[in-house]
Amino acid sequence: MVVAAVGMGLLVPSLTVLSLAHAPTGRQGYASSAIQTNQNLGQILVLGVASAVFNAFLGAGSDDHVGYAAAFGLLLVPGTWPPRSPPGPAGR
Repeated sequence: MVVAAVGMGLLVPSLTVLSLAHAPTGRQGYASSAIQTNQNLGQILVLGVASAVFNAFLGAGSDDHVGYAAAFGLLLVPGTWPPRSPPGPAGR
């Protein structure tokens, strides 16, 4: 939990500042609301999928610990994806 909290604490403010810096003048409110909406939808999706996995393991007769491990393992999957390379300069 500590690692996740530190990662979120480092990533979310940076993305917010970057998104707002690239938003056109007078449109920062739209960018800010889009960021928050996407964060909330992502949290809902992750919580729903993790809950479904946990309940599927419990419904199959597994121990609580197995269900927790499966749900937690599912939450680690996005952290194992390779990072995307930044787009190249325009015109190349």
